[in-house]
Amino acid sequence: ETSDHLLLCCPFSRGLWFQLFHRLGWSSISPSIQDQWLVAWWTQARKRIHKEERRCFDTMVILVRWMIWKERNNRTFDRTTRTLQEVLVRVVDEIVAWFRTGFSKL
Repeated sequence: ETSDHLLLCCPFSRGLWFQLFHRLGWSSISPSIQDQWLVAWWTQARKRIHKEERRCFDTMVILVRWMIWKERNNRTFDRTTRTLQEVLVRVVDEIVAWFRTGFSKL
């Protein structure tokens, strides 16, 4: 298991990226089956985003990576599994928490 596979290529991760970006109106930049390298996809995708939205996009990428990593650790060490929808809810909850703490540029 490589980090690129875990964070970008596996079906669970791809589904999470797609559903979140669909909600944000960024469906066109969701990782596709051809995207194999996280940094390469991220670099190309952010070029397709309006300059004013890039900070938000970068923050979303970091947040989703973190949430995927936490889910992986929960599965590995705690033997708990959440559905894609449950993880998506956690991501959205985290976004709301960031807003409440003053991260208004998200």
